[in-house]
Amino acid sequence: MESERVGKGNILKNTASKAAHAMRAMPQAFVAAPAAPYQQVDPMVHNQLVRELHTYRRKNEGIARVLCYLGGFLGLHRFYVGQVGYGILMLATLGGVLVWWILDIAKVRSMVTAYNAEQDRREAADEPPIGMDYVPVATPDAFLDYPAWGQARLNPKGKPQTRWGKRREFIADALALLFFGFLLGAITGGSGYNGAAYAVVTMVLMINFVDMLVPWHQWPFVGGMIHWDYRLRLFYHFNEPGRRWKLYIRPLLGLLYAPFNKKARTEVLLYLELGSVFVAGKLVLGLFFGDTWEMIRTLNFDGFMGNWAESMALGFITVYGFAAPIGALLMKHVLLRRENYIRWGLSLVVIFFLYTGYMNG
Repeated sequence: MESERVGKGNILKNTASKAAHAMRAMPQAFVAAPAAPYQQVDPMVHNQLVRELHTYRRKNEGIARVLCYLGGFLGLHRFYVGQVGYGILMLATLGGVLVWWILDIAKVRSMVTAYNAEQDRREAADEPPIGMDYVPVATPDAFLDYPAWGQARLNPKGKPQTRWGKRREFIADALALLFFGFLLGAITGGSGYNGAAYAVVTMVLMINFVDMLVPWHQWPFVGGMIHWDYRLRLFYHFNEPGRRWKLYIRPLLGLLYAPFNKKARTEVLLYLELGSVFVAGKLVLGLFFGDTWEMIRTLNFDGFMGNWAESMALGFITVYGFAAPIGALLMKHVLLRRENYIRWGLSLVVIFFLYTGYMNG
């Protein structure tokens, strides 16, 4: 019996491997399909983007050099070659007070070579591409059913929750989102730092309306946000977002586990990647329209570094601290195929109480 189970397991593994190779070898077959299987589960998810995210793309040295020369102090080249953690460190330290940036200029080629070599290795071993850890390589057929963790949410007869069960869960989730939204608004209103609020509102809008933006998925910024949303969606499809009570302490637990647990680190980096966009954007705008340029012009480096450090701390702590539980709660309803009005209602709770907290902050 044991040998029979092992034999069946090997057959399934080989079948999945062949299916994954077929998806990568015949991309046009999936694009032309009249009804994408994953789209049947959730109309907001498009087959083409699922395929793109499982493509082992290589990086271009020329693009990496341009990013390093123009935005190396923000760690843009590190983000480009998949080194999100190092990119965040460079952004937080202004490129290691510019020293790290200067040293990196000589290392661009080796970083691109290492990235492409790792993609070659992962493709040969049928492992997920860089940036898709804990998301198995699979054809869209794998998404026809509920997430594995979602099966436990069905009642004993294998049917979805009753209307009363959904209503009770909606009220509990709405109270949690009310808490997170109001607290984020109060913090941003009191500190004057709005980047975290913009990041969370953008994430909420992407979760609800990303399907309308898909035709522009090749555009630089919009495409990056769409791909980020899909990576988050696929991550939670294979990894349970967490029970409601855990979400209240999720940010703290994530930071504690991240140094020792790769799955926790993957989730933390996903949200910090979102935060990096808005933190970097605020700093760049400050160079042109805020006090940052005036500090540089008057050689007020102490004030400049203090302002930079404050922006980093407020930006990353508040974005991760509030985007993680809000994103996990909303994605849970997306992946469990809840009606649109449930997701929209919860999203309005977040935005309304974020605004209310901001006005009272």
